[in-house]
Formats: sequence, structure tokens, C-alpha cells
Amino acid sequence: GTDVITLETARFDATLDRNVLTGALGNTLTVSGVETLTGSGGTDVVTLGSAGSTMTVVSGVEFLVGGAGTDAITLGSSGNTFTLRGIET
Repeated sequence: GTDVITLETARFDATLDRNVLTGALGNTLTVSGVETLTGSGGTDVVTLGSAGSTMTVVSGVEFLVGGAGTDAITLGSSGNTFTLRGIET
């Protein structure tokens, strides 16, 4: 299925069948196998897992670090400013 991560107040959204993670003031995490990522209002540092990732970043992520595999990132339409490292596409 499609995996969606939104970084904000922790909760499970049963209507959308997704977890919403804690960390409204900023997060540091490693993700793999996630298709859509939305950052929080704080500074979010995301490292992609080593298998390679294809992901849409909707907004709000400030630092994105690619893993060992080939990483293809699509930015959402809301305007994004990133520091990128190790992203191939």
C-alpha cells in the first residue's frame, strides 16, 4: 500500500488509516519504503534508508539525506527549500 508520514502531534488517523508521528517542533528520523512525507513546523532532518527510495515530499522538510540506493524525490507544489545530500533524481 501507500505509506504516508506526517510529522506533527502523535496520533493514529483511523479515517485515513495512517500514523501521524510526534515532533511538532522538529524531527530527526530515518525512513524506508515511504511514498509521501510531510514535515512539521520545526526543523526536520530525514535520512532515507539504504535500499533506495521513491518519495513525494509535500512540504516542511529542511534536510534530506539519501541512502546507498538510488533515490528519486518529487517535491510538492507548496514551495520547498531543502538541503540535499546523496539524492540522485
